[in-house]
Amino acid sequence: MKSTNVREVGQYSLLGSAIPFKRYIQLTSRNTKDSGAVCRRIKNLNDNWDIYYAYGAIHPNSTRTQIFYYTKEFCPENSAIWTGFAIKMQYLANSDNVSIYIHTNNYTAKPFPRDPSCVIPIHPESRKMRFHVSYENGNVLVNASESFNPFIECGSFYYNLIHGYFSLYSSTEGETENNNLLNFVYTPHSPEIPNPEQATEEAKNRKALLHGKKRKANKNLRRMRQKYTTYYRQQMQYEGQQLNGGTPNTVQLRRAFKEINELYKRAAEGLDIKELKSFIEETVDEKMKQALDKLQSTADAVNEFKATYNEIFSNSANALKDILMETKIMMDNLNSTLHYKVSDLFDMPSSERKTLDENIVEKNDNFMFSLVMIIVCFIEFVFYIVFFLYKHKVTDHFHKAD
Repeated sequence: MKSTNVREVGQYSLLGSAIPFKRYIQLTSRNTKDSGAVCRRIKNLNDNWDIYYAYGAIHPNSTRTQIFYYTKEFCPENSAIWTGFAIKMQYLANSDNVSIYIHTNNYTAKPFPRDPSCVIPIHPESRKMRFHVSYENGNVLVNASESFNPFIECGSFYYNLIHGYFSLYSSTEGETENNNLLNFVYTPHSPEIPNPEQATEEAKNRKALLHGKKRKANKNLRRMRQKYTTYYRQQMQYEGQQLNGGTPNTVQLRRAFKEINELYKRAAEGLDIKELKSFIEETVDEKMKQALDKLQSTADAVNEFKATYNEIFSNSANALKDILMETKIMMDNLNSTLHYKVSDLFDMPSSERKTLDENIVEKNDNFMFSLVMIIVCFIEFVFYIVFFLYKHKVTDHFHKAD
C-alpha cells in the first residue's frame, strides 16, 4: 500500500503533519486527532545506523501511538503492513507508563504480541519520552527512557535486512497541550545520540568548547617552549660555571656551549626548540664518539701489551727449561765423575784419602752455591725485563698518563 499524499524533502518522504527542520523532522498535530509519518530509503543495507526520536509532554487525557517498522512498502499508513520488524510505543490516557512492543513477523502479517517487551514509567510532571533504535552488523537494539534519564534496554534481536525502507508513524487521539507529536533524527552509525530539541544550543556549545580547547593547546605550547628554553639556559649557565682550566676538552665544551647560547638567543627570533635539541644531541653524540675511539685505542694498546707479555713469558719458560736440562746434564756428569773418583779413593792410602776428601767437599760446596746464585740472578733478570716492558706501556714511554 503506497500513500499518495507524500512530500519529498531531501532524502526523506513526509506524510501528513510533518515539518522538516535543519537537523531533524517534527511531526505535529493540528487538532485532537491527527497523524504523520516519516519515511526514508536505506541506500546500502550493510551500513549500520542509529535512529533517535522523542516527543514532548503528554496530556493525561491523550492517547499516543508510535510505530517504527522496516518494510518493503513505501510509507504505509498503518501498522498492519510490514514484512520486516516493528516496534510499537503506546501511551494510554491517564496511564503512568509507556508500553513498548517488539515483534518480527518473518515476512508474514502477524499482530504484535500481547505482553510488552518493557514498560517505562512516566513521571506525572514531565511525561516526556525518548527512544533509540540502532542496527549494527545484523543486531537491532531498542532503548527507551523517560525524559532525559539513562536509557533502558527494551530488547535486542538479529535481523538480516533485505528491503530498503523504514517508516515511523505517529498518531494522537484526545486532548493535546501543544502540537508537537515527536522529533525524528536518522544518522548512519553515529556513536552519539543527538538531541533535536537542543540542536542549536549543542552547536554553540561545541563551537565554544572547540575554541576553548584550541586556546588551551596554544597556552600549553607556549608554556612548554618557555619551560625548555629556561631549562637549557640554566643548564648552560651551570656548566659554564663548572668549566675551568685550559685543557682541550674544556675548550671544546666552552665552544659548544657558546654555540648553544647563540642558538638560544636566536630562539627569540623564531628558532624552533627542536633545532636546539637536535644540535645538543649531535654534540653529545660527537663527544661520545670521541670517548669511544679513545677507549678503543686503549683496548688495542692493552691487547698489544698482552701479546708482548705472553711472548716474553713463553721465551722465559723455554729458557728456564733449557737451563734445567743443562743443569741435569751437568749433574749427571758430576755424578759419573764422582763415581770414578770414589773408586780411585779406595785404592789410595788413608792419609791421602782424608786430605782429598776435605778438598773435594769444599769444591763441591762452592760449585753448588755458585750454580744456585746464577739461577737466581737469571730469574731476577727476566722479571726485570717484564717489569720494564709493563712500565713502558702503562706510562706511555715513561711519560705521566692523563
